[in-house]
Amino acid sequence: MASLRPRQQAQAQAVVESIEMEAALQAQPNPGAIETVAHLKRQGINLGLVTNNHRQAMHHTLQRLGLDFPLKLSREDGQSKPAPDLLLLALQRLGCQADEACFVGDGKYDHQASLAAGVAYIHLSHDLCPLEGVTTIFSLTQLPPLLIR
Repeated sequence: MASLRPRQQAQAQAVVESIEMEAALQAQPNPGAIETVAHLKRQGINLGLVTNNHRQAMHHTLQRLGLDFPLKLSREDGQSKPAPDLLLLALQRLGCQADEACFVGDGKYDHQASLAAGVAYIHLSHDLCPLEGVTTIFSLTQLPPLLIR
């Protein structure tokens, strides 16, 4: 969008945000998401959400699904993934180092951002295909044993 004129940028941004809000209205939680987030919180795991979506869509989705994270970052908070900016900001705000953290994602930009930030990555596969060379889970219910030791 950077190559567009300001008015065209604003129009394009409005279209993107409209599409994201429509998706937020229809979003369904990944199987096991609500239970897994609650379990990890009870175990004292610091949790954060990092998304390339805009803040309003993020908050709407979380509210609709009954999910909450102590830290929530959207693209308004820094350069979007695959840049590491949002992950580095999450580390700073959570008060931890990259080698103390793990990022769970479901896309190539998530993986690229984690590599750039030096953060361990766990891939959530929605199509039952593992990501080569990366710890892959097929349900969020598989996550706690990988994080709680």
